[in-house]
Amino acid sequence: MADFFTNIMGQVEGPFTGTQIRDLAKTGRLFPDSFVRKGVDGNWFTADRIKGLTFGAAKPQPPPPPSLPVPSPTLAAQPASNVILENYDKYAEFTKNHDWKALCELNNVSLDSFGTKKELQALPDYLEPNEVVFALTSGMMPQSENSNSFDFGLNTWLVVLTSDRFLFLDAAILTSSVNTQSIRHDRVQAVSASQGWVLGKIMVDLGSRVLTIDNCQKATVKVIADLANKWLKEMSDKRNTNVTRLQAEPEESPLDKLEKLAKLHSMGVLSDEEFRTAKEKILSSL
Repeated sequence: MADFFTNIMGQVEGPFTGTQIRDLAKTGRLFPDSFVRKGVDGNWFTADRIKGLTFGAAKPQPPPPPSLPVPSPTLAAQPASNVILENYDKYAEFTKNHDWKALCELNNVSLDSFGTKKELQALPDYLEPNEVVFALTSGMMPQSENSNSFDFGLNTWLVVLTSDRFLFLDAAILTSSVNTQSIRHDRVQAVSASQGWVLGKIMVDLGSRVLTIDNCQKATVKVIADLANKWLKEMSDKRNTNVTRLQAEPEESPLDKLEKLAKLHSMGVLSDEEFRTAKEKILSSL
């Protein structure tokens, strides 16, 4: 049964049969860290978790220039998670100073303010304390139930990827009101990008549905998808590490563990389900 889908470099393809998935791995077109899901509504996981897969050639890496010293990695050549972690202070500084142009240049893209100048001006008012902006773009989204009543049809939204969530802003044309939507990272399963000849689009997979932002600046969609997926993996690894560490510290009392869990949950590091599961394990050990 053809029920596998792949997400490689932000591009979702499928469905594939189990035999086709094995062939993709053997021929070097599917890598151990490539995202795979089973079925249309399944959760994304890395291909190395599929038993019986044999991976072919390693993911190709560009060789250094001959007879020349190897240069320091450029921003574009670094894995997105390293880019965020190594430049976190810069992202935080640009966010604090509302310097969106410099932030975009840090991501090697230009500031896309088409149709969103009012939203960019309003953005600082909608950021939470200590929230850091990683990337932003603009794109078309259909009206929601709480859209501005003076707008019609598709609206141009400011799309913001932050340390905590996806934030969407849409300023009314004739008034000063701003419509907002927010999606916390713990609700996002994967983010995909599609690039056309001139424009691109971003697909945010929420499991039960996919939110599509169309007519985005072409260069920005890959940046946002790449940064988002790597940041989601970074947060997931940290959550797993934190939960494992809490469960592996027998010298702590159950009360101390519960207090730490509650703190992680309030910070958004643990989702409601992860908090509930870890809490039940601690309580069952009493």
